[in-house]
Amino acid sequence: MKHFLKIVALIFIFLLAACDVSSKSLPALKITNLSFSNDYTEATLQLELNDKSNVIEKLTYTLFEQKQEILSEDITYLIADDNVILVELNEIKKDFQYKIAFYISYTIGDVKVSDSLVTDYEFYANYEYDNECKLLSKKIDYDGKEHSLEVINLPAGATVVYKNNNHINAGNYRVVAEVYLNNNLLYELNANLEILQVKPLIEIYNQSYEYTGEYIEASFQANVSDNLEVTYNGSTDLPIDVGVYEVNVSYLGSKNYLKESKTATLTITKSIINVVLEKDYDYYDGNPKEIDLEFSINPVEYKVDYPSDKLPISLGTY
Repeated sequence: MKHFLKIVALIFIFLLAACDVSSKSLPALKITNLSFSNDYTEATLQLELNDKSNVIEKLTYTLFEQKQEILSEDITYLIADDNVILVELNEIKKDFQYKIAFYISYTIGDVKVSDSLVTDYEFYANYEYDNECKLLSKKIDYDGKEHSLEVINLPAGATVVYKNNNHINAGNYRVVAEVYLNNNLLYELNANLEILQVKPLIEIYNQSYEYTGEYIEASFQANVSDNLEVTYNGSTDLPIDVGVYEVNVSYLGSKNYLKESKTATLTITKSIINVVLEKDYDYYDGNPKEIDLEFSINPVEYKVDYPSDKLPISLGTY
């Protein structure tokens, strides 16, 4: 009789513990989206975590490739307002079959649970084997064109309403796709459209010019016009004198383009000045006469020597 009472007491205690556990919401985890890189060598899993009682002590996943375990890692996570966790899987292999299993460890009251399987998911790293309705994330370089995401494997007769889709400028955009069938919401999918900044195209080559007495500007090509700075030996002033100048063309960056700079040399060489005698004779009138000259390049200074360092005034040839 005493043994029977002990058994009944133990059962009663067990039921009380079970009631205490069930009174608190058990943590739950579900996979809401899977996306691949363009070459199917990287995958991103989006998870939704339900842990209202904040009891989870550890979250772990194990990845199987072709049914062989290849990776096991703890997930260090911060629960955002929407309880979303992103798991990045790098260096996967295209066309291979994968399975990922998630385990949680938690304690509720006196009950401690370690490495409990909470969910698992199988997928192929290939579009051909992937027949689930989903919205895949995409990364693309900025090219001035409009880009968007599109739901794949849409069920027959279903329609899609996109939110925050269609973008031109560089940035990371969260796109939402609502899939409806017979006016009923079937799926709410979301993924990232990331348009990446690119380097601007700047082409400049070493160049040489003869001295002209005028300011000389380096020649270059660029597919951007704003935020460009051109310097000559560190100064924005254009060069005029004979010499070698380091030309630096710098783009200061913008929303769509990264900073970029290219360097070349600009050389201004000495030039030969051609002198033309405009008038080689004159009539005597009692006044000093000065020769008329025309230069191919206006010299900074020049000097004409006359006999006795004086302008001629008398009849004669000089």
